[in-house]
Amino acid sequence: MGVEKFRYEGKRVLVVGGASGMGAAIARLVSELGGEVHVADVAEVSLPVDGAWTLDLREPGSIDAVLATIGGPIDALFSCAGVSGSPFSPVDVMLINFVGARHLVERAANELMPAGSAIAFISSIGGLGWEQRIDELVGFLSTPDFATARDWCVEHLDADEEDAVTQAEANYVFSKQAIDVYVQLCAVPFGKQGIRINATAPGPTRTPLMDATPGWQMFGDLLCASAKPASNNKCGLLGVVECPLVANHSSASRHRSRERRRRARV
Repeated sequence: MGVEKFRYEGKRVLVVGGASGMGAAIARLVSELGGEVHVADVAEVSLPVDGAWTLDLREPGSIDAVLATIGGPIDALFSCAGVSGSPFSPVDVMLINFVGARHLVERAANELMPAGSAIAFISSIGGLGWEQRIDELVGFLSTPDFATARDWCVEHLDADEEDAVTQAEANYVFSKQAIDVYVQLCAVPFGKQGIRINATAPGPTRTPLMDATPGWQMFGDLLCASAKPASNNKCGLLGVVECPLVANHSSASRHRSRERRRRARV
């Protein structure tokens, strides 16, 4: 097997949440590997990609419109959008991190993705412990569509204004746990369509999301200091952490599905 198997020539790729952070790093790398890259994000996309689209994962109409405009085929879909809390409400955290992402992935898989294509989620080391919440997670994941999932979040995961910040941060964890379980549950049904689905669960990584979440920096420093000598206790860096996910969704890894690759430190 030559290195050409890791390249993306002839492939149309959609990176959701690709305006900054890990999503932008993935978009750059796939472009360098020859892919036709389309980025969808609520923020302005400044990268030199083949297509840039305004997308709000809190609105199913926005998701459907973007997918209709991009069209198929989509050979690889990277779901990278995520928020950690304030200024976003607890329910918005769930809609952006999972509910909207699931709606987009399932619409794309059913209508735009051919056999041999692949779906990639960015989860988080914050999703650890999903096994202890499996009944709650399965109940949430049994919601059949965007509207019922949103209603479930309003009922179970919303909070009054005085508790909104704490609840939003807790919902970040729950959204990542939902991704971990969803990837496992969907591997077989997507596999019957010839579509692979995987996720990575990176540890603390220097991104705009980390910069917007001060508590993560302290956690990252503690984690990295315990994992590496003091002379090398840095958080993961863009330019490195995106490589496994891009490689895992190239033709070189076409046998891999249902994996949740956890990286506490890069």
